[in-house]
Amino acid sequence: MRRILSHSAGLTVHGFPGYEQSSNIPTLIQVLDGAKPANTPAIRVDTVPGSKWRYSGGGYTVMQQLIIDVTGQPFPALMRERVLKPFGMLSSTYEQPLPPERAGSTATGYYPDGKAVAGRWHVYPEMAAAGLWTTASDLARFAIGIQQSLARKSNPAISQAVLSPAMTREMLTIQKDDDGLGVFLQRRGAELTFFHSGRDEGFDALMMACTSTGQGAVIMINDNDDSGTADKIVEAIAREYRWPPK
Repeated sequence: MRRILSHSAGLTVHGFPGYEQSSNIPTLIQVLDGAKPANTPAIRVDTVPGSKWRYSGGGYTVMQQLIIDVTGQPFPALMRERVLKPFGMLSSTYEQPLPPERAGSTATGYYPDGKAVAGRWHVYPEMAAAGLWTTASDLARFAIGIQQSLARKSNPAISQAVLSPAMTREMLTIQKDDDGLGVFLQRRGAELTFFHSGRDEGFDALMMACTSTGQGAVIMINDNDDSGTADKIVEAIAREYRWPPK
């Protein structure tokens, strides 16, 4: 689990393009084996675990199946009860495809050329790697929960159900290269920040937060933007609110 979370388990498949809503959606087992109708190769270990860092959404998909096997619960329901609700992320879900009552509140995704994603957005059975539907405010609540847990100011519901201070310290400790457990780590002067970017078909996101100052930002856009806009916005916020300099 530690190696999967830090992208050092030797597992293949960087990321997932998802599936048009009108297409056949593979099961998670079919995705793991690269079996039709999956549109990505089989997820396998092809390098010595722990020997190198390589981003692997495939590893997170293995972890998704592991969690299902151990708990016997559907992944969206488990994540709702164990993570999203305790963090106060009440507008977020891992349900794939989205139920109709949630679909109406979503944005349409766009490609860099301005073309809309067919069907507005894709479906991701690879929920752990690519399937979180959320809002900027909810994602900020996740970052705040980590900050509070590290400072031992956490809401009891968070520390008991999600992250203890000890586990938070583990999460924010470099495991391989600049990767912690589920987040990347970077110094701004003496301040340690944790961050993660993300891309699905038609959507980009970036979360960055300081570990001790309480500062942070979340940028979410319904466009696959290759110009670095999200990074530029975060740096503008950092200057305006006097984050520690890089």
